[in-house]
Amino acid sequence: MRIDIFEYCITLPLKPYTCIPIVEHEVREALRMAPPDKAPGEDGMSNRILKAAAKELIPIYMVLFNKSIQLKYCPTRFKKSITVALRKPGKDDYSQPKSYRPVALMNTIGKVLDTILARRVQYYAERYHMLPSIYTGGRK
Repeated sequence: MRIDIFEYCITLPLKPYTCIPIVEHEVREALRMAPPDKAPGEDGMSNRILKAAAKELIPIYMVLFNKSIQLKYCPTRFKKSITVALRKPGKDDYSQPKSYRPVALMNTIGKVLDTILARRVQYYAERYHMLPSIYTGGRK
């Protein structure tokens, strides 16, 4: 018997969600995982700088991220990005749009929050068996 994931999810009992506050080790881990030499977004802030200033930034980020979640508001600066077109290797004709791959470079602070929230979603999806066992991509 095949169970559609959508049908499965709508049968789950829905409870009001209270977000557990983001804590220091989550921010530290998100900063630690950030590749140091990735291209920065519109803000121009590199991951290398964030890692170097982590001790000072972690308490600030905790307050900022928790307020954002508490207010159910994501600041526009977190979501801003610039998109660059990268040439796909080995293409004969670079006058064709399909010869390029668009890449969105998000602001670094948005990446940190996204990393924390993605890890939480992944944890809860695994803990409460929300994904069918046949879905193995991106799972531990």
